[in-house]
Amino acid sequence: MKTILFIIQKSFSQIFRTKRMLPILFVMPFVQMIILPFAADYEIKNIKLTIVDNDRSALSRQLNSHFQASPFFEVLYANTQEEAESRVQYNTTTATSTW
Repeated sequence: MKTILFIIQKSFSQIFRTKRMLPILFVMPFVQMIILPFAADYEIKNIKLTIVDNDRSALSRQLNSHFQASPFFEVLYANTQEEAESRVQYNTTTATSTW
């Protein structure tokens, strides 16, 4: 425990002894808080969704139309589950949904 406290004390004395370290220590975190939120976009977009519609009912068509109307999904259709799985395997789609 004494070793850790000694290292912490040594680090702080080194930081405050070198005057060039103070702006880096105190100003840079504020600069990062101002700039980095504009660089990051956490919105999920362009999800390639392959739909296998085995039901072909009015409810499934309505659900398909809701996915198509969403700006987050790019809807693709497959006739069989195997075709949808091969699209995932070959990285041409992100997700599949079967009903």
